[in-house]
Amino acid sequence: MFAVTVPFNFLWEMTQASLYAPMSTFWQATWRCFGASLGDAAMIVSIAVIGAALFGTSRWFARLTVPRLLFAALAALTVAIAVERWGLRTGRWKYNEHMPLVPGTRFGVVPLAQMVLLTPVTLWIANLRRSHTPDQT
Repeated sequence: MFAVTVPFNFLWEMTQASLYAPMSTFWQATWRCFGASLGDAAMIVSIAVIGAALFGTSRWFARLTVPRLLFAALAALTVAIAVERWGLRTGRWKYNEHMPLVPGTRFGVVPLAQMVLLTPVTLWIANLRRSHTPDQT
């Protein structure tokens, strides 16, 4: 699952990088985006583990019913808000003037959308890969 989520999040991180204050050289920014994608993947795996406990199966995302999809999206939004709050408060990153903000907040729409959209998508793709992988027992 981790291996599925990293590339999707890395692509998103690189695509949204132009909405942040400059991050030094291209290669330093690329490295920071890669590190962020590892953190994003860890958060998605954590959501998958919590979902497994909540729904009673590690394959809870095999069929994304409305309650399961809502759980994944709301858990992802909660995590994303906490991470954005931390990153902005500590100065870990700053938005530039092109980042659209959620009305009434100081949070960027794009990083919040990243987690809300990519969490269910990558959980579903990871399940597809898992269901097509021969059992190793």
